[in-house]
Amino acid sequence: MEARETCPLQWGDRVDHRVFGFGTVCGEPRASMGFNPRSSRSEFSGWVVPVEWDNKTCSCPGIHHAAKRPKHLQKISSPDAKGAAYWENEWKKLLAPALEARKRTDDFLRKPFRSVERFESQVKEYVDAERSALGSLTRYMCEDDAGRHP
Repeated sequence: MEARETCPLQWGDRVDHRVFGFGTVCGEPRASMGFNPRSSRSEFSGWVVPVEWDNKTCSCPGIHHAAKRPKHLQKISSPDAKGAAYWENEWKKLLAPALEARKRTDDFLRKPFRSVERFESQVKEYVDAERSALGSLTRYMCEDDAGRHP
């Protein structure tokens, strides 16, 4: 699956749907695949967007936002205040690569001492990846401390 672009809708955005009415994006949109009869294969077709509808009788928690025809779900506004759940999700997206980089470093260092070739360059590569991921986490926390995550 290859999404060539990011979803134009984000957690916290206010949206309008011609059937369900108004709502708020309440989670991370995820890419979806669709079958293309011309090529006889699956390809990227848009996003499934979780929405909490203002009309509580609506029972459609996720709505498809097509990449080629985005008019079914239209963004009305992007409020500055995203809420704690949004910022927690953004943190987790930065934390996952940092933990993965740390795991790669740890796994490499656990290899038997004499079986490791190119030790210095390998360690440098792993440590640089870890340092980059930790830098992203640090920048995020500095932004939060400065009040940029309302």
